[in-house]
Amino acid sequence: MNTVKWMRYGARGIALIWAGWWTLFGLLAGIGEGYDLSGVFLHTLVPGLVFLAAAVIAWRWEVIGGILLLLEGSGTLIMFWFARTIEGFATLALPPLVAGLLFLANWMRAKGGSLVHNTTL
Repeated sequence: MNTVKWMRYGARGIALIWAGWWTLFGLLAGIGEGYDLSGVFLHTLVPGLVFLAAAVIAWRWEVIGGILLLLEGSGTLIMFWFARTIEGFATLALPPLVAGLLFLANWMRAKGGSLVHNTTL
């Protein structure tokens, strides 16, 4: 398998597993806390479905999705105190950062390794 495919599939797998986990976690935590239907939905939506949306966008549009994943990974460090612990960083911030970097690296490599093409001085 060539490097481009490995990076793309790795990024997709990391992003989907990470987003799926947090979506499921939000859903089950909302149910476990006894929220009504709208409360469970909101508990799932923030952050799970937002993360899932970024993973789906990255699946189709690597650059946009990669940037979104990098923003989400960075944003979790600001918004969630848990993300600033070792466990939180490993489960909440690191996966989207790695996936975002892999999506962008894959896109750059597939385009010839440069963001700028055919430039002359």
